[in-house]
Amino acid sequence: SWIWSGSSDGTYLRKTFKLDETPASASTVITGLTGFMLYVNGQKVGEEIGPWVDWKYPERIDIKPYLREGENVIAAWGQYYSGQHYKPEYSDQYSAVALALKAVFENGNTFTLETDRSWKGNFEQSDGWETLHFDDSEWMNATVKGEIGDEPWGTGLLENIGSSTTPYR
Repeated sequence: SWIWSGSSDGTYLRKTFKLDETPASASTVITGLTGFMLYVNGQKVGEEIGPWVDWKYPERIDIKPYLREGENVIAAWGQYYSGQHYKPEYSDQYSAVALALKAVFENGNTFTLETDRSWKGNFEQSDGWETLHFDDSEWMNATVKGEIGDEPWGTGLLENIGSSTTPYR
């Protein structure tokens, strides 16, 4: 799902989850309308910010080194910069972040996680919001803005997973 929290130009999203063991491999695919930063267990693992950002080109990020057995948290900051691609009046319609995580274990079992309403969100930054031990009990559940394939986003991003937004990158 495409998710957001609040009606501002930025959103802070997080999801805690438990792993019974450390995975053999794990990666995420993430995109934000005009930018994102991604954290796993408090460590920044990726970002896409700047004039070249295009949500139609999601980033694939290896997160295996940051996951551990037990509790984990994945946190994302999403940006809506109206001067980049869209007008300010479209922020409520277009602003969104989408993420999918897949972990594969030695025995072949998998763990998946996707952005949905169960994520916690806030429109203001709080100290430590990206860390596992942050108390998000005061945060609201994220708002689902639409499903992958819904307009105004469409399905173009599915064809571009893993490709670069610009040739020099």
